[in-house]
Amino acid sequence: MYTLAAAEQLRSRLLQKQRDIDILSQKIVAEADKEGCGVKEAQLRKNIRYACLQTLQSMVTSTVSLPTEQQYEKLVETHKKEVARQIEESRNMRAANDNIGVRACSSLPSIAPKERPTLNVVRERLRKQAEDGWTPQQTK
Repeated sequence: MYTLAAAEQLRSRLLQKQRDIDILSQKIVAEADKEGCGVKEAQLRKNIRYACLQTLQSMVTSTVSLPTEQQYEKLVETHKKEVARQIEESRNMRAANDNIGVRACSSLPSIAPKERPTLNVVRERLRKQAEDGWTPQQTK
């Protein structure tokens, strides 16, 4: 489960990684000055530094601020209410479907009609036919 403390830890780890990237890119550029490398390599090292800075800036601007403790508690409570509402809504839908004789089919995600006892229907039909004076044996 996600908590505010876990989010704060992740944010601090992210900031540390950003600092590490910044320091490493600075070292890459500083090594070019010390080693006296060629123009193309120096330009490549500066481009690496520039790309790192752009990435870090975009990460900083896209990172949302964490809520305060009170805001977090309010968000948790709102989420609990929403989940409870969805569960209740699901129960009501299931109860309504059971009342009208519709159930979810286990092999198909669509809705299938409730099974009817076919044996009773056949017995009922045979009983009615016998009352009318006709039986299956009479046709032979």
